Amino acid sequence: MTFKTYIQELPEQEDGSIQKFLEFAKNDKDLPDTSDPIKLCEYLYLKLSPELTLAFQKMFLFFAQLEPNNDLPKMYVGNQPLLLNVVNKIVDLQNNDPEYVF
Repeated sequence: MTFKTYIQELPEQEDGSIQKFLEFAKNDKDLPDTSDPIKLCEYLYLKLSPELTLAFQKMFLFFAQLEPNNDLPKMYVGNQPLLLNVVNKIVDLQNNDPEYVF
């Protein structure tokens, strides 16, 4: 399953920021149907507030633990340090783009 499929299948969440991210992602028709964290970070970084960025990071890291039921690129499977580094790419993109205005 891709990250987008995972998001679409989740029920309402009690954590407010997670729920806000889910609502955003479920309504974003252009959200890439991929499990590649780099592609997701590049797509999302200008669209998410710091609160929703953290929610995305939490959701993606949880999704990554759903092996073998996810389509996570093989280079990240079992490589937690690399996965954490890549998921933090979204913050690097936000911090280095003057168009990020949150």
